[in-house]
Amino acid sequence: MGAEGPGGIGRSPVCPCCGGRGFEDSFEALGHRFEACRGCGYQRMADPPSPEERDGFYKESRRHGEEAWAEHGKNLERFAAILRSFEEWIPPGRFLDLGCSLGTSLVAARDRGWDPVGVELSGPVAAFGRKEWGLEILETPLPECGFETSSFDGVLVHHTLEHLGDPLGILREIARVLRPGGILYLAVPNHASLKAWILGPWFGYGVTVEHLHHFSPSSLRSLVRRAGFHVLRVLTRSYREDPRMVLDLCGRLGWEDRLAKWCGFPPGEFDQEAYVRFITDRPLPRFLCTRAWPARLAGWLGLGEDLHLLARLVPRSSGGGERWKGHPASSTGSLPEDPPAKDHGMERREGPHVLR
Repeated sequence: MGAEGPGGIGRSPVCPCCGGRGFEDSFEALGHRFEACRGCGYQRMADPPSPEERDGFYKESRRHGEEAWAEHGKNLERFAAILRSFEEWIPPGRFLDLGCSLGTSLVAARDRGWDPVGVELSGPVAAFGRKEWGLEILETPLPECGFETSSFDGVLVHHTLEHLGDPLGILREIARVLRPGGILYLAVPNHASLKAWILGPWFGYGVTVEHLHHFSPSSLRSLVRRAGFHVLRVLTRSYREDPRMVLDLCGRLGWEDRLAKWCGFPPGEFDQEAYVRFITDRPLPRFLCTRAWPARLAGWLGLGEDLHLLARLVPRSSGGGERWKGHPASSTGSLPEDPPAKDHGMERREGPHVLR
């Protein structure tokens, strides 16, 4: 998952999305404080782990790779759909996935005629992809990879940007290695979603100890534009099935102790296996987690919890992203269906506290 390396979120008073100055306290959750930009509402973790702590976690983590392997077959189809979004605008060329896990996206890209390269800081996960499929996966942070300027045609950053310390710096590095007119595809949790509005700090899909940045469609657009890209499409997806739903609702209602009693683990603790049995075996929890959420309505309103953005690097001679439009080779007018990122936040043990 990691792809950034040295450097960190820091305490800069300048918002990476709008360039405004000044943050104010927003809420506390998971033992961390979060703050929001006074100008655009972008949120960040105010007291993040050190870069060394984060890099060490990703370098040693096997969990995300194991989850990715379990979903490899389905994810091949999903990444093929994402690649079709690239191919509406450019023919297959050199492709980079930042935070590629074990490389399923690279396999899908290679099968479609792309020349893929991945960056993944988790050593065991990257080694699996190299050994199993002969992929080129680097364990070096992106700024240290030594890629030549304008050396890629397409870059995918799929549920990775929110983990990185300096999102604007990373996007500017991506802009450097992309050729003019190259395509960028981003996917992040949507903190302006209906589910985020209802659950607040208990929005478990987006508020986790690993997510340093909280984006909305408007703040993500602004960030991408500041990095030199022209935004082509933005849309959201929502999903009816969400195993966190009962956990998050109980947190929102202050029912953590009740949930512990229902699941059979001590108050103040969380047993994921017991929770999974509870939402699987009991009819009402199973209904809440699989059928109750109005996913179609949320998606239709543009309030889905998954945020996708497609952008094109502005040619340097164009003088600015908002004046250069570009044209697709062919266009369907939509981005591909894509499932939510793997389950982050299920390990939460303490409730958040909104700062007044």
